[in-house]
Amino acid sequence: MFTVLNRLRGMNGVWSKFIGLLLSYILLSISYNQYLALSVGILYVIGESFGIGDCEATLTMRMTNKMPTPYTEGKNNGIQWLASKIVDPSKDWINHCRVWLFIRGIYWWICLLPLVFFIEWYFVLISIIILGLAFPLACELGYYTSKLWNFKYMNGGGEHSEVWNGLAQDVVILILLLRF
Repeated sequence: MFTVLNRLRGMNGVWSKFIGLLLSYILLSISYNQYLALSVGILYVIGESFGIGDCEATLTMRMTNKMPTPYTEGKNNGIQWLASKIVDPSKDWINHCRVWLFIRGIYWWICLLPLVFFIEWYFVLISIIILGLAFPLACELGYYTSKLWNFKYMNGGGEHSEVWNGLAQDVVILILLLRF
C-alpha cells in the first residue's frame, strides 16, 4: 500500500495528508483509541513536511560529489547541524548525505512514538531506526534501479527511491500492526 502511496506523495504533496489520515484510520480501527490515531496521523504529516532536496539528489542522481553552495537544506530543523557533527560535508559529501537522510528518516518516523503505549518500546524504537535507515538505502537503490528499468511515472532515481522507501514502510508498518 505505501509502496504506491509514497510514490503518489512524491508526485503531489496532498497525498501526505491522505496517508496521514489513512494511517490514523488504520490505527483507530485496530486500537479504538482516537488519541493514538490522531497523534500518529498528525505527526506523520508534520514529519513528512521537512524537505530532502540536495542530499536525496546526490544519492539518487550522483550529480555531484561536492557540497552545494549555499547549503541550506535542513538548516532550520537541526538536521544539517547534527549530520555535520557526524560527517563533515566539505570533506565527504556523499557520506554526509547518507547520514543526513538517516536523520531525516528518523524525524519523519518519530510519529510512531505514541505506539509505545500499546507495543513494546524497543519494538517501536527498532522500527523507527529501520525506517530511518531505509531513507538513504532507498536513495541508493533508486539510483541503481533507475538504470535498469523505468515506467511512465517512475523514470528517475528519485522516483525509484520513493517506491523503495514505500516498500520498507509497508514491511515495517505491517509488522507493527501484527504486534498490536
